[in-house]
Amino acid sequence: TRYNNSAADKTLQFTVAGVISGATVQVFADGTLIGETTATGTTATVTTDGTTLINDGQRAITATQDVGGSVSSASPSLTITIDSVGPAGIMSTPVDTVAYDQAYSFDADSPDEGQVTYSLANAPSGMTINSSTGALSWTPTLAQAIPHTFDIEVSDDAGNVTATTVNVTVLGVVDALPDTYPAFEETTLTVTADQGVLANDGSQAAGTLTATLVSDASHGTVTLNADGSFSYVPAANFSGTDTFTYKANDGSNDTNVALVTIEVANSNDPPTTAEDSYTTAEDTTLTVDAANGLLANDSDIDGDTLTASLANQPSHGTVTINADGSFTYVPDTNYNGSDSFAYRVSDGTVVSDPVSVQVTVTAVDDLPLAVSDTYTVNEDAVLTVAADGGVLANDTDPDGTLTVSVTASPSNGTLSLSADGSFTYTPNANFAGTDSFTYRATDGTNNSSATVTITVVNQPDPPVANADTFTVPANSSDFALSVLNNDVTTPDLFDTLTIASVTQGSQGGSLTIGTDGQLLYTPAADFMGSETFSYTVEDSDGLTSTASVTLNVADVSENSISGTVYIDANNNGTLDTGEIGVPGVQLTVTGTATTGESISRSVITNNQGAYTFEALPAGTYTLSETQPTALADGQDSTGVTNATVGDDQITNIVLSGSQNVSGNNFGESRLLAAYTSIAWFFASSTDTGAIFRESVAMSEYKAGRTELAQAIRSGGTVTPPPSETNRLPVAVNDQYSVGEATTLTVSAADGVLKNDTDADGDTLTAALVNTTTHGALVLNTNGSFTYTPDVNFTGTDTFTYTASDGVGLSGNATVTITVNDDPNTFSVAENSATGTLVGRISSGAASGTLAFELADSTRDTDLSLRPDDHYSGDTTAPVVLIEYLDLQCPICQTFHPIVKQLEDDFDGELLVVRRHFPLIDPHPLARQAAIAAEAAGRQGKFDEMADMMYTNQDSWTGLSDASSVFRGYAEQLSLNLTQYDADLLDPTADARVTRDFDAAVRLEASGAPTFFLNGVKLENADAQADFAGLI
Repeated sequence: TRYNNSAADKTLQFTVAGVISGATVQVFADGTLIGETTATGTTATVTTDGTTLINDGQRAITATQDVGGSVSSASPSLTITIDSVGPAGIMSTPVDTVAYDQAYSFDADSPDEGQVTYSLANAPSGMTINSSTGALSWTPTLAQAIPHTFDIEVSDDAGNVTATTVNVTVLGVVDALPDTYPAFEETTLTVTADQGVLANDGSQAAGTLTATLVSDASHGTVTLNADGSFSYVPAANFSGTDTFTYKANDGSNDTNVALVTIEVANSNDPPTTAEDSYTTAEDTTLTVDAANGLLANDSDIDGDTLTASLANQPSHGTVTINADGSFTYVPDTNYNGSDSFAYRVSDGTVVSDPVSVQVTVTAVDDLPLAVSDTYTVNEDAVLTVAADGGVLANDTDPDGTLTVSVTASPSNGTLSLSADGSFTYTPNANFAGTDSFTYRATDGTNNSSATVTITVVNQPDPPVANADTFTVPANSSDFALSVLNNDVTTPDLFDTLTIASVTQGSQGGSLTIGTDGQLLYTPAADFMGSETFSYTVEDSDGLTSTASVTLNVADVSENSISGTVYIDANNNGTLDTGEIGVPGVQLTVTGTATTGESISRSVITNNQGAYTFEALPAGTYTLSETQPTALADGQDSTGVTNATVGDDQITNIVLSGSQNVSGNNFGESRLLAAYTSIAWFFASSTDTGAIFRESVAMSEYKAGRTELAQAIRSGGTVTPPPSETNRLPVAVNDQYSVGEATTLTVSAADGVLKNDTDADGDTLTAALVNTTTHGALVLNTNGSFTYTPDVNFTGTDTFTYTASDGVGLSGNATVTITVNDDPNTFSVAENSATGTLVGRISSGAASGTLAFELADSTRDTDLSLRPDDHYSGDTTAPVVLIEYLDLQCPICQTFHPIVKQLEDDFDGELLVVRRHFPLIDPHPLARQAAIAAEAAGRQGKFDEMADMMYTNQDSWTGLSDASSVFRGYAEQLSLNLTQYDADLLDPTADARVTRDFDAAVRLEASGAPTFFLNGVKLENADAQADFAGLI
């Protein structure tokens, strides 16, 4: 068959028997589905789909049926042959004329003869052809003396037919032969008589011929003259073959009807063009494809391919035209209205005149553009900005007027912003630094936001000198008065105070200014009683303040108590040679003189850690170390007989007169890294004692005791000076309990201050001295606190604190927390391990003894992996790299890509664990960054947040507050911002950072970053190759 299923008129039908009614019957050709139907009985007729081509050749046809989803095996195959190629046509050339009543014969010879049959189509009456041999025979009659056209068809077994058209003219009594003439499109053909239709007609016996038109041309108009000349006008745009017929008469007889063929040659016609119009929105590029382009409504009657080219650019935009008529038009920014351009069309020969294209640009509301602003104002001054210089002054909107509103207020001042962009900003009292707010500019439809940055320039603040009262021995000489102890430079915390001038005593005493920030006083000979004077202090900016001093000159015995606060390196409780004294430590002596007078004084150790209480009247005293923030407590000692050594206290020191009691030493085990900056040590060129003093002062500053920090820096002896009648608070030890893996939350009513007392009735505040060892602690000043034990920890944990009445400090009190063992529960896949392998357990028979095998008995517990650690890599990897990092640290930023590369290089072999170690001096935003990263980590994006912080570190590290920047990163990471904001305020996030920090301190991390590889601290790895080699 010639039907190959390639089109709807070439489909096949197959009858499939033995099927089940309702089954889906499918027919395949060589395994390819070609049609299907649903059976309505036991026999189905399947018509092929008319789209799936069946290639020529023998093809195996099979069928299947699907009954309820169960498909049968294929039926036995039916072989058919597809032949869609027609046979070869005839090779011989037929004779084109024959006389009437004469035999006309022709052998139609095909190369496929013997495999084909011959037949005629549209043959004249009496013409026959042998279907096997192709022999054609015919004897035309006089009535058939006209032109004849018929087809000889060659057919193969598949039904394919190849036809050959034959033209033959039957000549009459007088011969008129066919003629052929060439002509041109759109051009009249004029033929003279000597070349006309009669030029080849007639015979010598015939008379003069005259021509008569029989049938006119189909595609033009013929004017035939009797002498055979004629003119032919082709129809408009016609090219191709046209014919007409004529006959002639010799005066007696007509000729046969003859055919005249005119071949009209094509000549090029110019293309036909039409104008176009399009529409686009303002500020929107118009892109038009070829199907809808400039040539879509243009044409060429010759069927030539048309191309387009630019003639003129538009006035209000730019256009790019492609040859196929597609184009892009870009209107000028903010333009709307009518625009036009022109193009030309070419058919390859003729180029048209310019064709106009109209583009309508519809107006849209333009987005406003808000641009960030910067302003400067002095500390404690009001910044007032008029509208012409306000936040809208550099903002733009092409469509109209902008108004403004605040979206985020400044953090360190108050703002009043008007709709026209004018505003006033009042910084908080004594604030200096960078503040910012954000605003939204709107045109009523669209908005744009920007940030305003205000630099508040620091202005010097005058110091405050406070009145003092001292007791001075009569007839003493150059008695030192530490008048600066209670004088402050707040808020200029780092100003240094000096004594600028002093008046003389009201009772004849003399005063001079010493070299160490003290006044030297010598009372008049044998004078006893009250004497006053005034002094003036000056700060680093040259500003001054004056205060009065009252002196009680009395007859007292010369007693003193002295000693040293030192680092007890070997922890033997003895001040040994070479052990370092701790400067800047506050000590307080309290007691009752034999006269009944209450005594309370404080001093601060010098750069060698030494202290002395002088001019103490006879009495019984208690000596306390009351400034323990930066120190880890060690053993204390005294050389006083019958004195008792307690925790940071030496009690029952009895002075009877003229006694100089020395050797009252307070040992400390170490300086806590949580309150120091290793970077500060390396950057400083100051002597060791001054470095040590600054570290201790900074610890007090971080703990919130700014006045004490100032006193330590200025070399004072007490901050603030307790009055001679102030009684120190008494802090009492406390006990609490909590279940394993449970956070202990204690309110202020039940907090550590609940059982503490102050004889003067002063309000007490709590300050942490030493934090817990086995959990995370947050102690508030009102005595409330939260404590979260480490994972799986049970037992006893402790911390110490002091109570302050605003003037003096209590001794240290210890809080004991018992963490009770709760039953263990597990959520582990059966027969599967989880976590990091630290040991193995084996057992014999049921109820037998368990045997433990430790994988690593030397590893510090702080290096154990925790469920809430931030992991990157395979948790079953054999190598674990723990990094203690600071997100504001430039060195950590340098190491970050090194560690990331290690993760790629050792994929599957290395587990990286990232923990917090924010060193807020000199990185004040490090802890804020750590808590923000921790909040992101709760949504699985810790590493991504850390990457963004390191990548953009230079842009936020100089800010006073980066919270808005970090929130922007959270938004870019597609975090749930409501959860993110809540997690920032969650105390457990802060406690989590503290836990990591404290662990780093215990592990003696000297700075950030610090690395531990499989539990071993890395000391000198600072390049990719170093780490890779160690791994």
